Amino acid sequence: MSEQIHTVHAEELGQFCAALFMTEGVPEDEARITADVLVEANLAGMDSHGVSRVAAYMERLRQGGNRRVARVDVLADFPAGATWDANGSLGQVVAYRAMRAAMDKARNVGVGFVAIRRNNHTGANAYYVRMAAEEGLIGLAAGNGPPMMAPWGSASPFFSTNPLSFGVPAGEERPIIIDMATSVSARGKIILAAKNGMEIPLGWAVDEQGNDTQAPEAALKGVLLPFGGHKGYAVAVMVEVLAGLLSGAGYGPTMNEHYRRHDVPVNSGNLFAAVDVSRFVPLGEFRRGVDGMIQGIHSGRVRPGFEEILLPGEREARTREERLRGGIPLSGAVCRELKEEGRRCGVTAPAF
Repeated sequence: MSEQIHTVHAEELGQFCAALFMTEGVPEDEARITADVLVEANLAGMDSHGVSRVAAYMERLRQGGNRRVARVDVLADFPAGATWDANGSLGQVVAYRAMRAAMDKARNVGVGFVAIRRNNHTGANAYYVRMAAEEGLIGLAAGNGPPMMAPWGSASPFFSTNPLSFGVPAGEERPIIIDMATSVSARGKIILAAKNGMEIPLGWAVDEQGNDTQAPEAALKGVLLPFGGHKGYAVAVMVEVLAGLLSGAGYGPTMNEHYRRHDVPVNSGNLFAAVDVSRFVPLGEFRRGVDGMIQGIHSGRVRPGFEEILLPGEREARTREERLRGGIPLSGAVCRELKEEGRRCGVTAPAF
């Protein structure tokens, strides 16, 4: 049975979430970054990575899995790169700062890479690659996490959803934003389906016995499946290498489970990178080329069953524009969680 949907404006929702984090001792600037990343995910329609995560983040702050005040130790630093130890800080805060550092390095020497170990959940990586694209740089983000996806042919979890993201600047057109899990579906979508009492499509996951399932509860006890079979599995392997092994973070089963253990850092790894386009080709020429490519893709013949041809990130950009005007829809279950956190922390919730 579907629940009533409540709508709230992005600014009000962001202020509320930041206020919640601040009650647990998170500095205002770090609370605002974390809230902004979450709300931006909701604006783009990526609700599984939005404010439905707030209750879990609050519990991790209370139990010590997330540091209240971010602390980053620089383990290595050179002109084109760095390795950071996040010390279990809020993942969004460290990711934001890492992409800024990668962008600065790219402007200085053409490319910049920041690898992070001992990090926590960073939210939707589209946020960080868009930072680069909006300033005329190509952005890249990769991350690993606790095991929940099986290698191709296996029924045992080894990888996280191992997301891989890119941001490409354009001219008159919207930037190209690619943010994809290497699993068929992000685990957060299954958690949200369970929270909202909905089934999941076949092919997203298998149960503990390795059988297909549409029940989100069974899927959460089983494993996710890689997209594209062996090809998605191959991409997941390389994300594990770039985000986990290159940074010195955990990998596969060596990592802590942030959904079940709120008292310990995940020890996830990330790689954030930026490329200064102008070092390779004049930026204006590149932007015109990207515009031409986008327009050429749009002008192709549309297959039966499709209404139009879209670029990666276009649907999310349109959703963002709609939700900025009309508000963010939240399920009754998510609203109840947020209200309960507000009551517990003494923060007045929006009028859901």
